[in-house]
Amino acid sequence: MDLDLGLADVIGDRALHREPAAVAELARRFAAGAKKAGMAITAKHFPTHAGAHSDSHTEFAVDNRELTDLEDDLQPYRDLIRNGLPAIMVAHVSFPAIDSEPASMSSWWINHYLRGELEFKGAVISDDLSMAGAAVVGSAETRVRRALEAGCDLVLLCNAPEEVPSVLESLRGYVNPTAQLRLTRLHGAGGLAWEALHGSVEWQKATALVAPLCARPKLELEG
Repeated sequence: MDLDLGLADVIGDRALHREPAAVAELARRFAAGAKKAGMAITAKHFPTHAGAHSDSHTEFAVDNRELTDLEDDLQPYRDLIRNGLPAIMVAHVSFPAIDSEPASMSSWWINHYLRGELEFKGAVISDDLSMAGAAVVGSAETRVRRALEAGCDLVLLCNAPEEVPSVLESLRGYVNPTAQLRLTRLHGAGGLAWEALHGSVEWQKATALVAPLCARPKLELEG
């Protein structure tokens, strides 16, 4: 969902488009296809990673824009939320003109703006808390606790398996019934079997449309 603003190398060609309307339209179609296949999508990186020059995987990422400057970045989220977006992943990007905390640990971004202003009812998921962009706030236990307290329903700790036992121990007794309800709604349902999908007319039409875009040009060698 990040716009291709040409500012964040880590986004690059991962972006669907640079125009908000195009991103929203492509994302809606992607979401519809995933839903038909029995899957729920997660939109990322809320509110945006497009304006941060640093890569939050390896550095503390900062976007110095004001909230009014983020309207284009936020527009695709507004559109998809109106269409029943099931989940959002929050970025480890700090917006100091708006809030001092990284968005993934910011109650302002998650509770006030996302759930309040945008009226998002789905699940909120943190980006990987083992990333450098999150590590600036302290230990893995601290990061996880702060993300949960800020409003995340699910936290990811993908690349630090050695930290998992102590994190689980620190969360002993932690219960959030509202978060559990939101996460339960993400469970996939129905969908086509693989063989039926490949045999469908829609699949075959889509494959035929995409094939020319994936074809490698033939090399012509000069004698």
